[in-house]
Amino acid sequence: PTPGASIGGSVATENGTSVENVEINLSGNAFSTFLSDTNGAYRFDGLTESYDYTITPHKDDDVMNGISTFDLLLLSKHILGTALLTSPYQFIAADVNNSGTITTFDMIELRKLILGVSTQFPNNTAWRFVPKDYQFKNPSNPFAEDFPEVLNFNDLTIDELNANFIAIKVGDLNGFATTSNSEVENRNSGELNALTVHAKDQQLEAGQTTWVAFTAAAAEALQFTMEFKGIELLEVKGGVIPTEHFGLFDQAITTSWNTTATNTHQLNHELSTDNDIMFSLLVRATERIRLSEALAITSSITKAESYANHAMQSVALHFEPLTRFEMAQNTPNPFQALTTINITSSEAQGQPSKYTT
Repeated sequence: PTPGASIGGSVATENGTSVENVEINLSGNAFSTFLSDTNGAYRFDGLTESYDYTITPHKDDDVMNGISTFDLLLLSKHILGTALLTSPYQFIAADVNNSGTITTFDMIELRKLILGVSTQFPNNTAWRFVPKDYQFKNPSNPFAEDFPEVLNFNDLTIDELNANFIAIKVGDLNGFATTSNSEVENRNSGELNALTVHAKDQQLEAGQTTWVAFTAAAAEALQFTMEFKGIELLEVKGGVIPTEHFGLFDQAITTSWNTTATNTHQLNHELSTDNDIMFSLLVRATERIRLSEALAITSSITKAESYANHAMQSVALHFEPLTRFEMAQNTPNPFQALTTINITSSEAQGQPSKYTT
């Protein structure tokens, strides 16, 4: 047998799922690092007895692992008091900015990540770790105490092989984070059951500007990327989705929205196909193109998904076809003698007809 004492244990989530590739750091009389294996296990052998040692886990990769707008929905419900978080580990996960409180500032930072406008947590790591045997004095307010995030072994004389930790993925309130290299993230959206975003198709000429309004059916939360080609974005105008809930990129926007409604009636009033506009875009065509060819919902930056009744759905973009004739605003308006009206036929592929009267 190896002379000296050993320290070992495992790292797992609150629900018992092992976490792989956690950097376990040994300090004190000796210094070493061990990456937890597929079972979340680690072990340091041959440690000189009668000395002090500290075990410190660390993992700060893939910040977006397990995070979506559904977590924002859960965080919002907790802040509003309509559905409270239940475990101290959820509270720690919700404290995105590591302030010791759970507030709308955590929602703002989490949304920035989802929108792709930031890439890391402010003043926090992607994962945090609490010794498994630690008992919170007040589980509904873990921040009221200085809970440990390391394990200390003073005057080590025997093997300590139950040095276990609970792993907490910051920002992931529903436990969707992957914990091993081989695991597939537990998030599936059915293509046959999609939230449909609606807009009216238009035929645009090069240089033409137009507002495009988008509506959708009721949902608790949604997020997606919208990519452009053949057009340039001039302005985003908020509706049900506030302007600050968008990220702007070259030839793309991202959005992340969650309801603050506390019941179905409020939710249906807040977002419905027939009434409210989600958002509008002012665009300018750089070539002759239809909107249905110029705009697409993708997952290239922010994954396209929505949530209704705690079920995940994909997001689809549907354009109402051009009516047989589209009549544009007359110019100039008002007029005295002459005015011009552009009329576009959905069946014609040529230039729009111009009528002057």
